[in-house]
Amino acid sequence: MENMPQSMKTAHVLFESYLHHDIPDVNYEEYDFVVIFITLRHIFFKAAVPIEGIQPSELAWTRLVTEDGARQYIDNCGNLIHQVMDKFQDLTSKSSLLFVSFIEPSTNYNGILVDNFSMTNPVMLVRELNRKISDKTKEMSNAYYVDINDVLSAGGRIKIQDDSFTHMAHASYMPVGTNPLDDMRIQPAYSPGDLYDVQTGWREILPAIGRRMIDAMDIIRQVDPIKLLIVDLDDTLWRGIAADDDKPHWEYVEGWPLGMVEALLVFKKRGGLLAICSANDEPTARKRFLEIFGSNISMDDFVSVRINYNSKNENISEILDEVNILPQNTLFIDDNPREIEAVKHVFPEMRTLSSSHLEWRSLILTSPVMQVARITTESVNRTRATQAKINRDVGMRSLDREEWLQSLELRQRNIVIQSSEHENFGRAFELINKTNQFNTTGKRWSHSDMSALFDDGGYLVAAFLRDKTVNNGLISVAIVSGNEIVQTVLSCRVFRLGAEIALGHTVIALILKDHPQAVARMVDTGRNMTCHDYYERLGMKLSQDIFTTSDVPAYPAWIKDEGEPSVRPDLAETGETSEPPKRKGMFRWFRGR
Repeated sequence: MENMPQSMKTAHVLFESYLHHDIPDVNYEEYDFVVIFITLRHIFFKAAVPIEGIQPSELAWTRLVTEDGARQYIDNCGNLIHQVMDKFQDLTSKSSLLFVSFIEPSTNYNGILVDNFSMTNPVMLVRELNRKISDKTKEMSNAYYVDINDVLSAGGRIKIQDDSFTHMAHASYMPVGTNPLDDMRIQPAYSPGDLYDVQTGWREILPAIGRRMIDAMDIIRQVDPIKLLIVDLDDTLWRGIAADDDKPHWEYVEGWPLGMVEALLVFKKRGGLLAICSANDEPTARKRFLEIFGSNISMDDFVSVRINYNSKNENISEILDEVNILPQNTLFIDDNPREIEAVKHVFPEMRTLSSSHLEWRSLILTSPVMQVARITTESVNRTRATQAKINRDVGMRSLDREEWLQSLELRQRNIVIQSSEHENFGRAFELINKTNQFNTTGKRWSHSDMSALFDDGGYLVAAFLRDKTVNNGLISVAIVSGNEIVQTVLSCRVFRLGAEIALGHTVIALILKDHPQAVARMVDTGRNMTCHDYYERLGMKLSQDIFTTSDVPAYPAWIKDEGEPSVRPDLAETGETSEPPKRKGMFRWFRGR
């Protein structure tokens, strides 16, 4: 593809996106991603029009005058779109699929004063068809919807979108020259470049679309994600020094501070954790916080709060310890560059923001390292689950360990996953590929890797844990192939509870039903010290870098077993999906003719 970012290595394949045409025959496993543009006019050519005597065509939408007729037409088009997308279903085990939105019309052709929210408005009609694409990707494993309409709008549609002179269903980019047949006109033919800044469009907007694809890939793969955002208060979360001033409350937050708070709450909704680290008197700061923000944001939205006059290095160290998140997965925002410098000296891997406060909001909202592929129930509840972990840790200090564990009323459920179609596969796959601290090998898996594992009879054992205060969801996964525990990961939210031992008991029991011995390996990644003794705690013996056992370890007495699974294909549990694949360095574009 011309004008794409240099970091993208692409192969551009034209294909007919009619139902009767096959998808291109290429080696999909060579590519990280397949980017698919379905051709809008091909859908219009085949979709039945709910008006007697009107045949399907790329202009048939102009006949729609009633809301009911427009919605029926949208449903007919949607059925065709889903059938086209179904043809790609088998590819999801080989590569991740990015289905790109149709380009929406640049304006309401019916007229600027005609009901803009009617489905007969072509903008709304195409937007609803894009919803059909998005809805279908939610039903497919390893498939995602990428909208590019905001990229076109930001860059200036008039520079690149061709609906200024050709029909809406063409939904493509401006040509640079003229059609040879137009050169035979009585009067000289104009090219789009004579009327619009097409060269700028191709030079600037198409690379921006390419960058959107790269961002999507990084979000899916969770490349260097920010999991924790620590913020100062004065001149960071609000304007000025709240303890010293007596301004009206709105003056502290009007403008960029409200935008900043809004961005923080969006980050929290995505599953990110928030913390406060401020040099202030705590009672005063808490009182002012409530007065300034009211119910817009509360201290309960922050998983950890340090408001005191200790060094920020000390406070941040305590926050990281509480939430079990590494410095390299943390962003610290403070208006004082001296504080930033001091923190960077102790935590050089930590990312920071200080100057250009008007950019903070945009970076939090748009940076791929701050985003996730899907917002799940677990994402929304992550702050509560982590707060429960912190409270458990506090309780542990007041009781002996056995009393503390018994007091939690832990319940664990283990399930077997033998296919990427399993409804819990997505969340299990996400946990495997984003966990660093308790990860016995550090290996990142692609969907093709997982498909090969399942094809060879391998499986995943996933653990769900809840206690008397919170449901932690899916917290641990073991990957099993034959008699080998290939890899085990555990969420940092449940460290020290014994959930990994309960999982190990189940995994080894499953293996020993069919094999005389279970084996495992440990790889030191430099970041997984927390699990180096894991297999020894399961009673496995180390010999020549291989751990072995022929005995099932004891199940933790303080955890109630909610049922042990068996390796069979009909297990079904509830859960969530999100699938970050491994990058191989290039991907393939598909675009309908």
